[in-house]
Amino acid sequence: MDRNFKTGDIVRHFKYETLSQEEKDNLMYIYEIIGTAHHTETEEQLMVYRALYDRNKVCARPLQMFVSEVDHEKYPNIKQKYRFEVVEGSNKEPEKPVKKNLSKIEILENGILKLDTEAVVNAANSNLLQGGGVCGVLFNAAGAAKLQEACDEIGHCDTGKAVITPAFNFRDAKYIIHAVGPVWRGGNNDEANLLYGAYYSSLELAKEKGLKSIGFPLISAGIYGYPAEEAFAVAIKACKEFIANNQDYDIVIKFGVPEESKRIIGKNVLAEYER
Repeated sequence: MDRNFKTGDIVRHFKYETLSQEEKDNLMYIYEIIGTAHHTETEEQLMVYRALYDRNKVCARPLQMFVSEVDHEKYPNIKQKYRFEVVEGSNKEPEKPVKKNLSKIEILENGILKLDTEAVVNAANSNLLQGGGVCGVLFNAAGAAKLQEACDEIGHCDTGKAVITPAFNFRDAKYIIHAVGPVWRGGNNDEANLLYGAYYSSLELAKEKGLKSIGFPLISAGIYGYPAEEAFAVAIKACKEFIANNQDYDIVIKFGVPEESKRIIGKNVLAEYER
């Protein structure tokens, strides 16, 4: 090997043994020397290459270097015992690096009315009417008349689904998502699938709007009677599977759970999923 090559030099590599003459004339893979490797056993200084584009814009993927034992019968002029070989590129465009998904799930002490998110989820009824409790407070905070008018224009939402309206005057949120969860009837009336759907539909609406954060209550776990542990198991499953199915989309999912007992249950369920 010519030891006069230095890092940054450009060399051309011809695949004489595998290319036709026409290919030899037209396809010239170009590599840049980006470093050297020292093989202690043979005391050889070996070049490490990076693939570049050739003159015909044929794309060579970055080279993978590996050590192999030299076949001295095939290469009688090579004295060293080991050599670096290269895995050639292809005519395909290089694969883009996979973007790491940054979505996460948080379970917080703040109630749904205090979450700092771009969308908040209202545990709604199918008729999208202002209810009592947190739902009633949320309507009042947003401006009950305007929010009810927006809901009336939609008219109805099936159990296990969600719809979206502007947030009007509700804090700094952009949207209120109205998700209809099921009433607990013992667990044998498709409650889990319906509750799953309410969460998943809400997240799909958030993605459609390009939102980066969403705040949930523990849907159906209030007056609808869904047991907290079972409700959290469905909620976390829906959120985790949405994230897994939407790796191109980052969203922070916050659960507002002011009740300490429910919050502890939720954190335990989340911890189980993240093991």
